[in-house]
Amino acid sequence: QQFLNLRPEPHGQGSFLPSFSTSSLSPCGVLIVRKPRFTLVYKTSQDMEANQRAEMVQQMLRDVGIGVEIRSSEFAVFYEDIQKGNFELYALRRGGISDPDFYYTIFHSKSIPPAGQNRGFYSNPEVDRKIEEGRATMDRAKRKAAYDRIQRIVSEELPYLSLYHLDNVAVLDRRLDGLELHPSGFLQSVAKMRWAPAQPAAASN
Repeated sequence: QQFLNLRPEPHGQGSFLPSFSTSSLSPCGVLIVRKPRFTLVYKTSQDMEANQRAEMVQQMLRDVGIGVEIRSSEFAVFYEDIQKGNFELYALRRGGISDPDFYYTIFHSKSIPPAGQNRGFYSNPEVDRKIEEGRATMDRAKRKAAYDRIQRIVSEELPYLSLYHLDNVAVLDRRLDGLELHPSGFLQSVAKMRWAPAQPAAASN
C-alpha cells in the first residue's frame, strides 16, 4: 500500500541536445573521432545485467563527449568501495522502500559514510531541514509538503539518478497458492506458498 502520493509536481525540464560527440562525419564522409572531454570510472559488479547497464550509460555519455571506463569486480570488492565512497560512478538496485523517511538515509548530510548511505557526499541545508520536518510529524499533509520540496530540489541538483523501475512478473503453476507480489520487490510471501490440495477426479459414467 502506498503511504503517500509522492509524484513530484510537474515543472519544466530542459531538453537534451548533445552539443558534443566523440565522433562525427565530415562533409566528405570521413569519420572524425574526437577525444572525450574527460573520462570517469564506472564501478560495477560482475552481474550480467549490471554490466549491460554500465555499457548503456557508457554509450549515452559518449554521445555527449564524456568517456567512461567500466571496471567490473566481485560484488564484495565492488560493494566495499561503494560503502566507502570510493567511486566516480556506480549503480545499484534499491528495494524495500515503504516510507519517504528513507531520504534521511540517502540525502541527509549526517548520513555520509560510514554513518549512512549518502554515498555521493551530498549536502544541502534545506534538504536536511525538510527531511527533519518530515520525520518530526505524523501529519500526512505536512509530511507530503516537506517531501514534495525535497523531490523538487533533488530533481534539479541530481545527487542521485533513478534509471528505471523493475516490474515484478511471476509465472507459476496454477496449483501453487499464496504468492503475493509486494510493491517493494521482495518475495515476502514465498514462505507461505503451498501446493493446493489435489482435486478429486471427476466420476466417469
